[in-house]
Amino acid sequence: MSDKEATLKEISKKAIADTEKLATVQRFGLFSSPVPLGLGDNSYDNKPRPARNEQGKPITSPSNMKVTAPQSGKIKSSYFSQLGFTTIGDKYIDPERKIRIQELEDNKKYASDDKKNFVPPSGYKELVGGVYPHEPDYEIPKGPNNHKDGDGRVKIGPKNVTTNPASKNLGHFPKHEKDEYNRYRQFERERIFNEQKMLKDKQPFKSTIYTTDNFSTDKLVFGETNLPKPTQVKEFKPNIMKHEAPFKPSNPTKSGETGCLSKYPEYKGDPLKPTQRKDFVKGKDPFKPNHLMEMVRPTPSISCFPHNLKRELNNRMF
Repeated sequence: MSDKEATLKEISKKAIADTEKLATVQRFGLFSSPVPLGLGDNSYDNKPRPARNEQGKPITSPSNMKVTAPQSGKIKSSYFSQLGFTTIGDKYIDPERKIRIQELEDNKKYASDDKKNFVPPSGYKELVGGVYPHEPDYEIPKGPNNHKDGDGRVKIGPKNVTTNPASKNLGHFPKHEKDEYNRYRQFERERIFNEQKMLKDKQPFKSTIYTTDNFSTDKLVFGETNLPKPTQVKEFKPNIMKHEAPFKPSNPTKSGETGCLSKYPEYKGDPLKPTQRKDFVKGKDPFKPNHLMEMVRPTPSISCFPHNLKRELNNRMF
């Protein structure tokens, strides 16, 4: 037994003796002294300690899986494996490629012989350019910035767009000029005076067939007996308003029987229908409600909830 365990046992014995001593002391209002909850609790002392080997070092489990840094790049060393092809060692040959190889071998045989195989001539040849030689329209200057003629004079281009100087009167506001009220009448008088002056003694044109009568007379159309009666012109009677008279609207609103949009409807009576008592069928009681008033369901108490009822039954059983 180590010294640490011996000291712990002495401390526990002393604590038990102190509790028994406290229990014998008289206390008012208590039957016994409360026992401390910390007696015999060694939860603080039971700490998990790792297992150790003979050398005193903790025993560890084997190391976990280790990985290296991921490879990256586009060279062969960064691949997981070398690329392969499924066509390597395949005996299949494309028939068109086979024919092409055969043609190449035949051409080599013909090229080695002294007598070459017949070769057809080339197709129709076209002339590149015109039939006649090109003649330039003007002499192209030799230097990059040659602006002189053959005589040594400087070449001058056409003039640029030229404009007149700005007018000073365009930006000013026009002056106010009077305009007479009877200006139009004065123009009309001048026009009529000039026309009369141009006519002199000549008269204006007047038609000789201008008339208000019809082409044929009434007697020719209707006859002497069926002549239309002359229209009688009614005398005009002005509506003289009376002053200091009550106001009367020109179109007052309708009221009463004439106030409807259509004719006033005729009266139709509405007599009471005679009621007849129906006799009940014999052997069958009439329907009677259970109650003659509205029944309201009161809100139940909390104690009536299902989980509260179960809890109360469990308490009674135990």
